[in-house]
Amino acid sequence: MQGDNVTYWMYTFVMREANGIDFHIDYLENVWIQRDGAQLFAYTEKDLALGGVGPDLPALQKLEFTGGMPINQPNMIGVGCRLTGHDANDEALTFTAYIPFPQY
Repeated sequence: MQGDNVTYWMYTFVMREANGIDFHIDYLENVWIQRDGAQLFAYTEKDLALGGVGPDLPALQKLEFTGGMPINQPNMIGVGCRLTGHDANDEALTFTAYIPFPQY
């Protein structure tokens, strides 16, 4: 993707409920992973609702969380996501995912 003469890394985390049980997202953390540290972005259920990404994930449905950052950051090595919530049985669950970026 290009904008303002800068090329961007674009990523999408897809959350799919596959067990037939409604899921509620309490908290989502998105982290940009860099060689010398990390930058954390945190989203509460209210933030997600305002952004149109949950916080409820109905049984057998999916949600997508998309983001991006300028590619001209040689320090950037990947992006991670941690999703914390509970299912309709009130069981607390946490899911994590990581997408590495190719190095230039």
